[in-house]
Amino acid sequence: MNEFGFTGPLKDEMSSFILLKRSVGNKYESEVGVLKRFARYLTRNYPAITGLPKESVTGWCAKQPHEKPANQCSRASVIRQFAKYLNSTGHTAYILPDNYYPSGFEFLYGNG
Repeated sequence: MNEFGFTGPLKDEMSSFILLKRSVGNKYESEVGVLKRFARYLTRNYPAITGLPKESVTGWCAKQPHEKPANQCSRASVIRQFAKYLNSTGHTAYILPDNYYPSGFEFLYGNG
């Protein structure tokens, strides 16, 4: 089931999520890269999780010193969508609140 090369505790769920997004017409290409980096982060920091605790999500989505707000928003949006998917499949996952995104980016990216 893990045809995208994901690693870590949620690798199968990430693959299923991408397949679902693509099945409804989304390209979801760059998002695979975001999820691969997120998977590596989870493997390093939360290797035994079965859902997404708040700390794992907010830690990953925190703005990095080198990145612009648009990049942070893009990363966070992918994880927010993934968390919603996890919740819909019976996992417990923290979903970033609507006001998490930097001011003005809700319009550009929607609320995740």
